[in-house]
Formats: sequence, C-alpha cells, structure tokens
Amino acid sequence: MALAAGPWWPFVDVAVMSERPTLVRVNAQGQVHADGEPAVVWPDGSQVWARDGVAIKAS
Repeated sequence: MALAAGPWWPFVDVAVMSERPTLVRVNAQGQVHADGEPAVVWPDGSQVWARDGVAIKAS
C-alpha cells in the first residue's frame, strides 16, 4: 500500500491516506515551487500553489 498511495498521516486510531499527485514541481533545493502555475496537482483537479516551499494563493 505504501508504494501505491501518496502522502499519509498516522494517528492513534486511524490513518489518513491521500492519492498520489499527478504533478509535483520543485526548485533546485527540492522545495515545492512553481511560478505562475500550480506546484502540485492531483487527479481530481485539486491544486497547491507554492513558492520556495511556502503555499500561496493561486494567481
């Protein structure tokens, strides 16, 4: 399961698992980063916009 799933968070009584993103953009330092486009995109269309590892509002 760990190879098929995306990020996950274990808690005492439950684990929350996420689908793998279809796209992840990073800068030279490996931080989530993209200029003028989403830095992370999931199959359902959800997006995260980020610069230098910090989430920002969509442009």
